[in-house]
Parts: sequence; C-alpha cells; structure tokens
Amino acid sequence: MTNLNGDGYVTETNTTYTAPVAETVVPERSFLSRFWWLLPLLALLIALPFILRGCNRTETPVTPAAPATPVAPIGTVEPTAPAEDDVIHGCTEADPCTLRVRWWGGDARGQDTMAVLDLFHERNPGINIEANWTSFGEYYDQLTVETVAGTQPDVFTLDRAWPIELGNGGALLDLTQLHGLDLSPFPASALSNSTVDGRVYGVTTGGNATALLINKDIIDAAGLTLPDTDHWTWEEFADFAQQVSENTPDGTFGVEVRPHAFLLAYINQRDGIGAFTADGHVNASPETIADFYNMIIDWQNRGAAPNAATTSELIQAGPEEQLFGQGLAAMTFTPSNGIIASAAAAGTDNMVLVRIPGETEFNNPGITVLASMFWAISSQTRYPEAAAALVNFLVNDPDAAEIIRVDRGVPVNETIASGLIPYLNPLQIEQVDYMNNIAQHAVPGPSLPAGSAEFEAITFRTLEGAMFGTTPVNQAAQDWVTQMQTALNDARQ
Repeated sequence: MTNLNGDGYVTETNTTYTAPVAETVVPERSFLSRFWWLLPLLALLIALPFILRGCNRTETPVTPAAPATPVAPIGTVEPTAPAEDDVIHGCTEADPCTLRVRWWGGDARGQDTMAVLDLFHERNPGINIEANWTSFGEYYDQLTVETVAGTQPDVFTLDRAWPIELGNGGALLDLTQLHGLDLSPFPASALSNSTVDGRVYGVTTGGNATALLINKDIIDAAGLTLPDTDHWTWEEFADFAQQVSENTPDGTFGVEVRPHAFLLAYINQRDGIGAFTADGHVNASPETIADFYNMIIDWQNRGAAPNAATTSELIQAGPEEQLFGQGLAAMTFTPSNGIIASAAAAGTDNMVLVRIPGETEFNNPGITVLASMFWAISSQTRYPEAAAALVNFLVNDPDAAEIIRVDRGVPVNETIASGLIPYLNPLQIEQVDYMNNIAQHAVPGPSLPAGSAEFEAITFRTLEGAMFGTTPVNQAAQDWVTQMQTALNDARQ
C-alpha cells in the first residue's frame, strides 16, 4: 500500500471517461460499496469460498467513528470463464471490444490518464475504453465487491501487497503469459512485490520514495528558514513545526499527520529491519510503535499538528481536502510523486521534497525506493490480449509517458525515463532530483507479504484509540502488532 506507499492523491469524486466511439456507461457507486458489512452475505449468496476481512471538519475533540477500511480478499477466486462461443480473441474496428479501466487518483491524474487512453483508442480503434477513477478511500472496498461478484474491471491499479494477494487468490492474470506485453525493461527488483513463483501479477508504473513535502510559501510567510533537512532529528522537526504553527494564523499548522506515509520508514530507522518478513511475520516491536504514536500525540499537544479530531477526519482525505492542500499546513509526509497533486490542490509550485527527519539520528536510514503502484489485468477479462496491449502502452510507450510523466512515479523503464527530461516541469524535476538524491541513502524495500494490505486500516484504528485516549498508547501499540500478525496469519491460510 497500500496503500502502504500512501499513493492516494485523490478527490472524493467518481468520474467516468467516454472514449470517442464508445458510449460509456457511468458505473454508479454500488449499494454494497456503501455498506461493506454486507460483503460476507454477498459472498455467501454467490457461493464463493471468499472471506472478507476488514476497512464537517472540526477542531472539537469527538469520539471517532470507525474508519473506512480497505478490505483484502482471502482465499481463492475462481476466474470467470465465458462460454466457448462467447470468447473473443481479437478486437477489430468492425467488431470492437470494450475494456473497463479503473484507478484511484485526483483530477490532474484523471485528466492525464484519460488523454493517454484517448491516444490508445486512436491507435487501436477496435478497442473502446470505459474509464473510471475514484478516491483511494473507497477504491479497494469497491474492488473487493466487484471481485466477489465477478465484475472486476479489465485493467486496474493496485499497490503494495495487493497484486500478490489477489494474484494468489486467482483474481489476476499472470502477465508473463500474455502476448504483446513487454516486461523486459523491468528488473526483477521492480516487480518483486507483484511476483509469486515466477508469476507476475502487476507491472510497476514507476518508483517513488517517502518524503517530507514542504510548502515554502507558508514557511516564508512565517518568517522562518528551513533547518538542515539532511540531518535533522525528530525533535528538531517537532520544534520547527511548532514554530510554524506559532507564527502563522490560527488554523494553520506546521505539519499534517499522515501516519501511513512514514510509519514504515520510522520502523526501519528505529529497528533496523523492515516491518515484516517475507514469510509473513511482524518485525516491528511494540516499543517502536508506541514511540511513534507518542511522537504524534506530542505534536498535537504542542500545537505543531492538528488535534485528534481533525487528524481522524482527514486521515484518508484526498489532496484537495487535506489541510496541506488547503494551504493550512506547511509540511506533510507523502510518497515523492505526491508533490504534483498536492501542489495543484494548494495552488502553488513553491514546494520542495526533503528527506524525512531521523535519517541520520539512528543507526539506520528508513527511506526505501518502492514501486508506486502496479497495473494489473483481471482473470475475469474476456479480452486478455487487448488488455495486455493497453498495459504495454501505459508503461512502455514514449508518447503515453510524455502525458503521464512522473505522476505515478519515476518510470522504471530507463529509455522512457531518460526521454522525459525535456518535458518535465519544475515540480516534476524536483521529484526526479529527490529520487536521485535519496537513491544513495535509501535501504532495500521492505518485504510485503500477503496480509500486509491491512497495514493502513490497522494503523488508523489503533492510532485513533491512542490519540483520543480511549486506549493506552502501549496497549494501542501492542494491538497494532497483534492485529497485524493476525492479518498475516490469515492470509497464509
């Protein structure tokens, strides 16, 4: 992810793109996606061996509602095989087929992706496109419902452990078996989190890394100068964030808390190991999680960050709803490609990406270079060759790359990446420069075993208990370890 890499730069709107010659049906948000607690009933009714596990702004503390939690399917999903006379092996202009495409993202990402799909359709008039994007907060809930119901999109994005979880469950095609999709530009390391026993269930859109994104306009207005961001400690960061809050109007904060965006890096710093092992065990200690939660609570208590109620309300919000996107927070933790959507939301390009605090404070750096997300193909698609052609276009075509650029990470395909330089704007160059800078400091990417897709939901839930004081911090930290291990154990069954 997870969205562990926190790539949910999204709005809460659900937008559908109509290809030039295809009448697009706008898929409305289903009843079940609003009421995810009905999923077990749905799974029972359709007799699939599928168990689902779970996912007004105010400054007045309130008891938090349970957050919407991305839910990852466990078990096996039988691929939907159409009747033999219904299988279409090719798509022609005279006899076109339609691919449904889905991703999460904000308006800027949506418009750019639609432009790429438009170009693909122009070159492949026999393949029509129905394209739809949603907020990250509802993306996996909807995808899970569709997976159970046999109505997955043909081509869609996934992150972190999701390709492995859905692939092991039979919901994705092995991309190595498809004609027309060239995986040779992608080293095994770039596909490690989508590969099981040589079967590749997703191709990466690019690489990114955890960063601290800073709105220089707010820092300048506060009359402050950034400290040495290459070597600062977490305490120095907290002091600076507090100074920003104290020197800006009420309601503006030094930092907005996005815990899922930097907890894994913090664990690397403190424990010197990844949060998980490849065979599905939790490495992180309860003491490290407790220190992380206490640090966030300290930021809130000193006014460096918004209080628990606001943090809880906006913890899964898209960039336009986040305080940072509203120009009400000077700093936020984000994947490096988040600079594009966040700058667009905030209405300023005066932003910089810097290393998170603590990288030289402990014995180990925490930042890793990760695949930002993956394109995957449903095992339920009727048009695997057309879907493979589309994914190949999305990740390997220079004209498509010129439109998408680095929104979904710096391309792993080196030929594509080098060809982008003349087309990048200053924010995109900032992103590439940051990746080049941290490459010499970053540690290997963490193991992301099946079950780790529950990371965000568990982090949100246990942190909220600690922030609101309904659960002692040490207990909330132990709950994180226990619940995370349970999720990993369940995924192995």
